[in-house]
Amino acid sequence: MSNTAQATRRADTRERRSRLSDKILDHHLDRLAMVYVRQSTQHQVLEHCESTARQYALTDRAHEFGWSHDRIEVIDDD
Repeated sequence: MSNTAQATRRADTRERRSRLSDKILDHHLDRLAMVYVRQSTQHQVLEHCESTARQYALTDRAHEFGWSHDRIEVIDDD
């Protein structure tokens, strides 16, 4: 990716992020966003599937705050 494209992407990310939070800075986005999906029993998964969906949806929230999808890691196993 060219320097111009990177700068444009950063500016777009900053603009989107500023609408959500002014606390997330570029140095935060240099780190991975870690989403931990807590372990549940099979019964809990079946009875409360919306909870699992909400936890996985946190990856979308991280993206809204400015992290690129390749910088968001999901931990959902032991």
